Amino acid sequence: MLARLRIETADVDFGRKLIHVRRSLFDGEEQSPKSRNPYHWVPIDDELAAMLKDHIGDRRFGYAFQSRRGSPVRLNNILRRVLHLLLRELNIPIAGMHAF
Repeated sequence: MLARLRIETADVDFGRKLIHVRRSLFDGEEQSPKSRNPYHWVPIDDELAAMLKDHIGDRRFGYAFQSRRGSPVRLNNILRRVLHLLLRELNIPIAGMHAF
């Protein structure tokens, strides 16, 4: 969900501490969400809101989590380059993104 958050469309409402889910990503391409209730708000706690705000900083457009070129991050890259390495170090079975 976080990989597709856009800054300029106010997908994160910091005042109300909510994330607005209104798009999905597949292979780097934006799509409509596939669930039965595709457009909804997800509450976040104070700590996550503060971390997101700090991560976004002064940026006013683009994805909250983006590559150096400004494209959305690819979840497979995060899995391969970061999460799977950590799991191996910790001797935890490899899992997919949904497990996290």
